Amino acid sequence: MRPSAVIRAALAIALFAMASAGAQAQENEEECACEAVSFAQCLAFSGVDGECSTFSDCVGYVCAPGAPITCWITEATVPIATQSGSFGIVPCTAVEASNPQPLWAAWPSVIEIGTGVRLEGITRGPGTFVYVGSLAGEPIRSVDVTDGTVSPATPALGTTVGLYYEPSNRVLYAAGGPAGQAYAFDMSNGGALLSSVVLPGSSFVNDVVVDSTVGIAYFTNSFSDQLYGVQLAANGAFGAVFQITLGGEWVQPPAGTFAANGIDKVGNSLIVAKSDVGALYSFARPTSATTVAAVRITGVDLPNCDGIRHDPSTGLMYVVQNRLNKVAVLSLSPTLDSAVLVREIMSPQFDVPTTVAVYRDFLYLPNARFGAENPGSIEYSVVRVPK
Repeated sequence: MRPSAVIRAALAIALFAMASAGAQAQENEEECACEAVSFAQCLAFSGVDGECSTFSDCVGYVCAPGAPITCWITEATVPIATQSGSFGIVPCTAVEASNPQPLWAAWPSVIEIGTGVRLEGITRGPGTFVYVGSLAGEPIRSVDVTDGTVSPATPALGTTVGLYYEPSNRVLYAAGGPAGQAYAFDMSNGGALLSSVVLPGSSFVNDVVVDSTVGIAYFTNSFSDQLYGVQLAANGAFGAVFQITLGGEWVQPPAGTFAANGIDKVGNSLIVAKSDVGALYSFARPTSATTVAAVRITGVDLPNCDGIRHDPSTGLMYVVQNRLNKVAVLSLSPTLDSAVLVREIMSPQFDVPTTVAVYRDFLYLPNARFGAENPGSIEYSVVRVPK
């Protein structure tokens, strides 16, 4: 049974006093939203790379010799409690103590989402959750990666393709595909629609990334050389829309050809996957209507490139190659004009994965199953692979 917030706060304060002063963990107060405790107390207790939303986020327990229980924090192991049953903590057995195993070793590697949901987009959410969208117009679903629990997270408003969760305001942003819509859902209010906007002249709004440092959500349009920037209010709601023309080395293909696809941020730049040529393009992050000088990132060929995600903790870029059933892992040059292929990730469980979310040492990818017969009556799943 989970204790009340008051009890949890008191326990966290006591536990923090016990924590090792040498724990190496990067403090990022913006991403920490624990209940009624300071960031330092949250960090000492949560063990989630400096990110937490509730105390239940402390799920990285491992058994270790010499301590009844320890909690994983970045590169440090910090003793946090000795009480059996507190927050799901149990004492180590002699066997466990001699063979330490992270709790997440037991998490499911394949999570069944449902029949006919037609998955496409995924994003990491708060705590141990990811969110997955639906090309079939069903609600966005939350997925607990620890046990595979799947629940509706938003109302069903239509097709949702790319997703991005912004922890600073707890808003989930969604690209609306052929409807030309963009959605913002308030996840601190039960997933209620916060705001929506029709993007002008759009034909397929594919993916989204938010740069909270400038308060802008960026959306790709797969059938145009126009991206969209949408100013965000303090609560994450949509404001003014401006258009960004892709220039420089970007060559737009004939009408009806899928081009701009996944998008992500790296520092003060944006990177867009261009599906028709199998390449990534980078350009300086714009904050108003303009034409950007997009530069093709050389050194790698990425046919069938789809969703992309940059992992700031490693500096690596993950590029999903959907119909090839693999993920290319890239090391980007500091100038974002070249890349080196570090490795490729494949799994027999892949069935046309499209997008990727990074959580701890894992990648989570939804199987879109493009090309399958009767897509409305087949099962869809999310696959976990080591990153």
